[in-house]
Order: sequence, then structure tokens, then C-alpha cells
Amino acid sequence: VHMDDYDTAYRATEYLLQRGLRKPVMVSGNLRIGLFRQRIQGYLDALANFGIAEAERLVISAEGNAHQLYEKARNMLEEHGDIDALFASSDPQAICVMRAIKDTGRSIPKDVSVISIDDIPMSEMTDPALTTMSQPLYEIGRMAAKQLINRIEAGDKAASYEEICLKSKLCIRGS
Repeated sequence: VHMDDYDTAYRATEYLLQRGLRKPVMVSGNLRIGLFRQRIQGYLDALANFGIAEAERLVISAEGNAHQLYEKARNMLEEHGDIDALFASSDPQAICVMRAIKDTGRSIPKDVSVISIDDIPMSEMTDPALTTMSQPLYEIGRMAAKQLINRIEAGDKAASYEEICLKSKLCIRGS
């Protein structure tokens, strides 16, 4: 039981592009982890479908600590002054890049919009509040528990696991 990471990233990028933003940068986690590869592919496919040139597709690797991510984001913002949006693979990453945006003298969302994936409680407390794709965590847990109970009750006839892929929900806030 999991969230559809490709679809979530595609829809997050699509949200930015539908608002007229044309230079969104993605902040990605470790590419050795499948969900981050799926998220990058969703981002890239949305850009391609909106006609964004390959040369304009920028990705920041979030590997390392928060300070390293902040420095990478700040450097990218200074090097590419036309960046108008940042899409982070997680809310904690987004919080780091929001600081970098502000420290380069830009305003959120006036100069640079931000969207991420998670919807952790802190995302509502950032300034401005973070627009995010909410993971259906309760539903993931409920469905996984149901599958586990079914498997236990099946005993020797162990029921097979069913792959269930759930959609995220867009939570539009101030960023």
C-alpha cells in the first residue's frame, strides 16, 4: 500500500505550470530510492507535456544535511535568477529552500512559488504556509493493516498481498 509518487509529482508540477510558472526547479532525494526516481519522472514528464525545453529542467539533489541543501538551493537561485518555482520532494526539503529563497532577497510566492510532498503539521506553520501534496497516510496504514489481518487469518492459505496505489491531495496554502 503506497502513494502514487509519479502522479503526485506530475500533478504538483502541473499545478505550478498551470499558474503560468515556467522555470520550476525540483529538489529530489536520493535517486537510489525508487520513490524519488518516480517523483523526478513525474516532474520531467509534466515539463515535457507543457513544452518546457530540456535545457530548462533543473534538479537539485537533496542528499546530505539541511545546511548542504540550503547552500545548493541558494547557489542555484543565485546562478539562475529566472527560477520562478521550487518543487521539493518533501516538506522538510521545502522548508530549507524557503529559507534560501528569502535569503536571496526574493519573496514567496511573489517571486518564487514553492510546493512539496508530505503535509507534515509544520507545513502549515511556515511563513507563508506551505502548499503541499498531502500523503494519504491514515488510509495507507488502514489498508496495510487490513491486508496484514487478512493474511494472518488465512493461516496456511496465506493470502497474497494486493498492491494498492493511492492518490495524494493538493493542499493549496500561501507558498
